[in-house]
Amino acid sequence: MAKERAIDAYNPDRKPREMKVLVLGMAKTGTTSICAMLQQLGFTPHHMKEDIRKRPYVLNYWTEAARAKYDAPASGVAPYGRAEFDKLLGDYDATTDLPSVFFPEDLIAAYPDAKIVLSTRDPDSWHRSMLATIWATYTWPSFRVLSYLDPSIVGPMMGFHSIFFDKFCGNDPGPPMKLAFIQHGERVREAARRAGREVLEYDVKDGWQPLCDFLGTPVPEDEIPAMNDSKAFVKGLSLLRNVVIVKVMAKYLLYSAATVGAVLAWTKYRD
Repeated sequence: MAKERAIDAYNPDRKPREMKVLVLGMAKTGTTSICAMLQQLGFTPHHMKEDIRKRPYVLNYWTEAARAKYDAPASGVAPYGRAEFDKLLGDYDATTDLPSVFFPEDLIAAYPDAKIVLSTRDPDSWHRSMLATIWATYTWPSFRVLSYLDPSIVGPMMGFHSIFFDKFCGNDPGPPMKLAFIQHGERVREAARRAGREVLEYDVKDGWQPLCDFLGTPVPEDEIPAMNDSKAFVKGLSLLRNVVIVKVMAKYLLYSAATVGAVLAWTKYRD
């Protein structure tokens, strides 16, 4: 018997939008720039930053989805399908980046009419970027501690990244990580091939033309947005960490002050 799932009690009060574009290339293949490009083309794309900034609690559901997919059948959790992904992605008509790219086969099956884009990058360049950004910040000791002290933001974020790195590359940042990146692209191609779907393999260095031709949109005259370099990524998460530290300290200082006040009041009353 399947275990009860948290997603089943989550019911957003809105009708899901039609999914039009699935960008399924792994994070650090220009997904932040592609997200900005899709916005400029009139789409409403999902990206990890959306969840962290606006609704970090949904990362708990993505973690549950990952356990259902990658720990089956031992997890006892029924896999997510169209109904569940609509709950997580219903505000958007395009997907990019983690966590969605961790579910290529599932999303291709769930959204048969969406166009599929495989964002690509040289494996060595990708590996260096991943090590300098997502892996580097995931292994910060401060985030490990905060994952226990802050269940509202850092806890869900670290929970998802924990199962991601475990199932993606066995928590090995060396050659297995680079191999996993290559295999991820092969998974996307194979899932699309099995479904009889076309895939655009796209490098942001190729400019607007191939992406716009594939999506059937006009080609903007603007340059492609250059976003999310390694230093900016780390700086952004450093800021998030510092904000959370202040929040956690304020919470526990308030609790400590209240406790001391109660003890003093009780002592005075007893005397």
